[in-house]
Amino acid sequence: MNSNVPPLKPAISIDKQIQLLESRDLIVDDRMYAKEVLKRISYYRFTGYLLPFRTRQSTYHIGTRFETIVNLYTFDSELRVHLLKLCEYIEIQMRASLSYFLAMKYPTDSLCYRNESNFKFKSADKFKSFINKWDENLNRSNEIFIQHHRENYNSQFPIWVAVEVLIFSSISILYSNLSHSDKRIIAREFELKTSDLLKNWLHVLSVLRNKCAHFSRLYYTLLDKDVALSINAKQLSIDPKKLFAIVFSSKYLVKDQPFWNEWVTDLEILINKYAQDVNLKIIGFPLNWKQHLLSTPTDII
Repeated sequence: MNSNVPPLKPAISIDKQIQLLESRDLIVDDRMYAKEVLKRISYYRFTGYLLPFRTRQSTYHIGTRFETIVNLYTFDSELRVHLLKLCEYIEIQMRASLSYFLAMKYPTDSLCYRNESNFKFKSADKFKSFINKWDENLNRSNEIFIQHHRENYNSQFPIWVAVEVLIFSSISILYSNLSHSDKRIIAREFELKTSDLLKNWLHVLSVLRNKCAHFSRLYYTLLDKDVALSINAKQLSIDPKKLFAIVFSSKYLVKDQPFWNEWVTDLEILINKYAQDVNLKIIGFPLNWKQHLLSTPTDII
């Protein structure tokens, strides 16, 4: 055992958690309310939203209130739900794009996705691992259309059926392992000049989707992978490490303009609801962010 590792901190009661927060200059106006919140959220999760308010002395900026942090937590929670709507749209759209492309490229082979030569995986083992995970999802599924093919087609699932059980991360992997020319064709559906943008965005969105689904904190965190910036994004000096970068990039991927307009408007409503407490710079939102999201890209083919 490493003797330099400090001992784990002992557990403390909620009352002492509140005392500790107060000793670090957090204003707690209603201790009973604070106690109920910490029972529901937990001290460890709650203090993640206090990180932007910490001083070098491990206290909190003077005037920081418990209720403000609760509002940030609630904003973050509602933002995750809203982002999941966007991820759902893009995930389903990409399933449709990939399955239609493969079906039309290999019209006489509805099981084309099982042929390693149709892809560019780095090794046979990586391709086999990918297909095995795909098969696991097919075997677990109780969807009626899966049961239909299981019972009537000896568990043979054509690409347009099989793709419906792919999760976002698998969609990202599938696209990444297409041939360069195939990736370019699909990227052109979104009027993108390079497939590298789509490859990066699908990866970042798949990670973001999982974070939202598993209730990870988005406020005051950096993305796990830098977003590849379009020319327009570079012109706006968007930070590739922050949330707005992938939100901005998503406008290239949403073909349904009314959906996008409504999604952005609802985002504005959400932000205005917590405007008194939310610092948009922390998640990379620039001034006039709504205008930038609704503007037509000038850097597409």
